[in-house]
Amino acid sequence: MKVTVMPWHRAARFRDGEHVGELGPGKHRVGRRDSLQRIDTRLQTSTPSAQDIPTADGVHVRVTPALTCAVVDASRYVPAADSPTQVLHLACQLRLRAAIAEITARAEGRAALERARGETAALRSLLNAARLAEEHPVLLQLRSLQNAQTVVVEQSGAPRRSKRAKREATGAAGPADQAAQPDDSPR
Repeated sequence: MKVTVMPWHRAARFRDGEHVGELGPGKHRVGRRDSLQRIDTRLQTSTPSAQDIPTADGVHVRVTPALTCAVVDASRYVPAADSPTQVLHLACQLRLRAAIAEITARAEGRAALERARGETAALRSLLNAARLAEEHPVLLQLRSLQNAQTVVVEQSGAPRRSKRAKREATGAAGPADQAAQPDDSPR
């Protein structure tokens, strides 16, 4: 029997169910006991089903891979699996999940590093404040005075100082303060 194999095909040749070789492009003579399985060697594109992959923070990422492949060795392609395309899709999906897990782990690592840097900066700030307080105790007294000052807010929303704060700022003595001060006026 004569067969023609097109330039974009390869033919896996079987005799009595056993693989005996591969036929390239061209015209060939094949025995009656031989069977051929033609394999397309052109570049093929396929899109496996979309994957919803949960990330560590609970967000689902939908990824649709696009595969481009070509058969290089028809003799190995045919006996490799019942459906080599499905095997390829599964391998792609597993690799895609592994890649997303790796990306997520890297992002989590960067976030943990930033948190650690922030905590280190806060500790340095506290250490510097403690050193300043130890070297200059007056700073603690000034800070206490600053915290003790009260701001009264009028109904209009504009802040105003209390009467006592105004007196202290202008140096004027109130009635209670005048009674406590000695009188220098002649009698």
